[in-house]
Amino acid sequence: MGGAPVLSNNWGDVTNLLDAVLVNGFNLRTVASITREGNTATVTYATAHGYEVNQILQVEGAEQAAYNGQYRITYVDSLTLRFVLATGSTPVTPATGTISTKAAALGFQIAYTGTQKRVYRSPNVQGSRPFIRVDDGMPVGYTTTWAKFARVTIAESMSDVDTFLPGGRAPFDPNNPNINEQGNGGTGTGGIYGWNKWYYASLWTNQSSYSESSGDGGNMARTWFIVGDDRLFYVFLAPRNQNDGRMFYAAGEFNSFKAGDNYNSLLFATDRWSNAANSVTYWFDNGGAPWMFDFNGRYAMRAWHQTGGHMRLSMLSMMHTQNIGSIRSGYTGGITFPNGPDMGVIAHPIYLREENPAHVRGLLPGPHYVMHNAPYAHREVLDNVIGQPGRKMMYVTCAGGYGSGEGNSCGMLFDITGPWR
Repeated sequence: MGGAPVLSNNWGDVTNLLDAVLVNGFNLRTVASITREGNTATVTYATAHGYEVNQILQVEGAEQAAYNGQYRITYVDSLTLRFVLATGSTPVTPATGTISTKAAALGFQIAYTGTQKRVYRSPNVQGSRPFIRVDDGMPVGYTTTWAKFARVTIAESMSDVDTFLPGGRAPFDPNNPNINEQGNGGTGTGGIYGWNKWYYASLWTNQSSYSESSGDGGNMARTWFIVGDDRLFYVFLAPRNQNDGRMFYAAGEFNSFKAGDNYNSLLFATDRWSNAANSVTYWFDNGGAPWMFDFNGRYAMRAWHQTGGHMRLSMLSMMHTQNIGSIRSGYTGGITFPNGPDMGVIAHPIYLREENPAHVRGLLPGPHYVMHNAPYAHREVLDNVIGQPGRKMMYVTCAGGYGSGEGNSCGMLFDITGPWR
């Protein structure tokens, strides 16, 4: 997307990215004109704008309030785009004022901030509003050229960027309350630098095993993809380059089956409690591979009964009667594509299962499990979805190819129209 933040291998890149996508928006452009025909608005720019169809556009500065707000882009060429105004809206044309546009933010706020640290929070009072702490700074005792990651925590209550107050928290060990944020206090290759992490720069490639101390893979732009609403976001990060697996991370609120659930907060991360020199296949096949339907690196803040510590979760599809970690959406469904009887794609919602005892806690908003092997290209959009009129689905892959014969070896369909709740 035009004007999108660049994810490289610098400490702070993830918080910069999240600031732009969650809070501030990006690709700010000055508008040359806005005209209206019927309820379709056409925006013209003096130079190429870089926006895309289906992207949500934020319009600001028009003297006619009906033009201001957020709209889904329906058409683009290099200098113009179109969107549909609210039904019955007939502001004068052309619009007047000093008008600008940008890629709309998801609507989160920054509750607390520090150097390469953020605590994000939804302003939506209909939800449980967890604090989402992202520490994207280099840990004490670490080396700057090693693999890079953000240490992530969700919490019920905080008083500043580093201080957790009593209440729910995930992940959390009451016997070692700061191990997720501070590690084991070691230094160099013997240090353990946190517990749950969002990796974005490493030497990893082709499913090989590397340690954190092996390196960050070079100074290059990594591909990323974020989709969400104002209460939950999914983050896909390619730790080395566009051909590597995109790690599937998430933070925010899920749709709980329990009425009045105050702890329907989730965190998806790479679960890696290991020293920097330990070589582990922690990206895709093991130790918290986020695309697989296992319990590694997935947490609810508390169990359904609202007491105790964090509860580990797994994603659950109709393929599962129990936890089967080798099942992957978009790769191991075993159903021919397209499905012969209706020439369609078989996809269905994803449930969240608590680990022990095994309760189905709720639904994962947004993504759908795909029963076919790599049916679409990354970011391909499906329109006119049967049974969901007016909605669009986007296919998101976790890999551009590993050299192992798997190709686009997993993927999910995301509802990009919403609402998810």
